Amino acid sequence: YTYDTYQSLDVCSRAEVLCIQPSIAVLKLKHLKIVDDVCKFDWLEAPSSISLAETINCLTWLNALDSKTGDLTSQGRRMAQLGLEPTLAVMIFTAQKENCLHHILALVGMLSVVQNLWWRAKDDQLKQTIDEIRSSFIHDTDIGGDYMVLLRIFIEWYNLDEYNETRKAWCVRHMIRSKSMKMAFSFARELSYQITPKYTIDIFPMPTKDLMERIVRCVCAGFFQNLAISNGPVRAGYQLATSSVDTVARIHRSS
Repeated sequence: YTYDTYQSLDVCSRAEVLCIQPSIAVLKLKHLKIVDDVCKFDWLEAPSSISLAETINCLTWLNALDSKTGDLTSQGRRMAQLGLEPTLAVMIFTAQKENCLHHILALVGMLSVVQNLWWRAKDDQLKQTIDEIRSSFIHDTDIGGDYMVLLRIFIEWYNLDEYNETRKAWCVRHMIRSKSMKMAFSFARELSYQITPKYTIDIFPMPTKDLMERIVRCVCAGFFQNLAISNGPVRAGYQLATSSVDTVARIHRSS
């Protein structure tokens, strides 16, 4: 940081609960029956009223809260026990119905490390190399965008021999952090144990078109709030369809 930038920074970082929707906290409060109205709860760092309202709406849409009473539904109790972001929990529950749980668990594991998946490029040439490698995982016939790219990366890594240096060498060759892949697998495996103690992740080569469509349905079930409509060729960006305020979104530069 420059001196001026450093001087302008806050003394303490902003509490995380103020930066995100406190959906997990709300689920836990409801599950433990600590409070009926979370808006009246004595938070240590209280989220904004808008954030709480959006959280309640989101949990209601995800069938975690009863729309009339505000109480936890049976699905909401399952979410609270799982301890995941509700969107990811719904993905997993939908995958059980769609018979694609192996792949969704792997995808959830990858989403947990996606911010630290690729090596950090220090120069333009290395950035270009990483972009080219990343594009090699994209197939024109794929649906699902970045989600399917993450799943393809996991499947290629998973199907290598885990008892030698093959996986590590593969990560080096593809500019991917080996530690992140191991963390993604461990996260997915722990989730599988929570769902069914004797359940094991077993993923074969990339799914068929039918299976990819089922995977996308699972993603849409959880991340429906990201549904956006293009503003057209004249105006840049997309309009979020489910936001309570007028919100314009753009595709991330890394997508």
